Amino acid sequence: MSGDGLVPPRMVHPKWGYGMAPITPEKQEIREQAVRQVLSLRPTHRLDRSPEFVQSLLSVKGLFTRASRQNRWDWFTVWNQLGRPGRYQSTKIDSEFYKVRKAAQLQNRAAGQTGMRNLEDLGAFKSLRGFLSGRNIQAALPDGHGQVYILETREQRGLLKIGFTNGHVEDRVKQINSATGVAIPWGVRGVWIVKDAKGVEGKVHEKLADRRLRPDREFFTVDFDEAFDVIQGVILN
Repeated sequence: MSGDGLVPPRMVHPKWGYGMAPITPEKQEIREQAVRQVLSLRPTHRLDRSPEFVQSLLSVKGLFTRASRQNRWDWFTVWNQLGRPGRYQSTKIDSEFYKVRKAAQLQNRAAGQTGMRNLEDLGAFKSLRGFLSGRNIQAALPDGHGQVYILETREQRGLLKIGFTNGHVEDRVKQINSATGVAIPWGVRGVWIVKDAKGVEGKVHEKLADRRLRPDREFFTVDFDEAFDVIQGVILN
């Protein structure tokens, strides 16, 4: 506590918000080593039950866990590195890596081969090859698609910024956070790649109109889970 009786404020990172934490070179190298080891497998190969290989499977599984649950400080960074897989796809890949890891531990070759084929069909290895090459981050959005996003800060939970961009969300967030008066950086809590992103945004704003902080701004006082469900409902309908 300071001499005037005030509790000093917590330091706020000036460059990135929740979900957008940069990856240290050391952590990135560990992840890339794990990805290379997993990619060296083929469905006909005998699964390695060594602790090192099982740990590699766990590390790679963790990348897709981040993409599916979207609840870690670096989830958005990793999601981009993986090529922006959908949440359902990421969840399925996460589950298959769990099965392959168990198969490796038990030396269940048949289960391991099945899991590896499923991972290939789900596009896991394509994502991982792009992860190593860096191509995923530069990949353009599909024609006619944009991104609807939810931004939030860890310090102001329940105050959400819900908008859209026809570019990449990370560019939009950097633009927002660089504006004068933004003391606490916004981070990405959720993002959807959709056709007619502007139209989806408009429908979401209509459904959350009674939660809007100001009629001329994109800020809403609403719980993230509720906003998530509203966006999901608009997209699926």
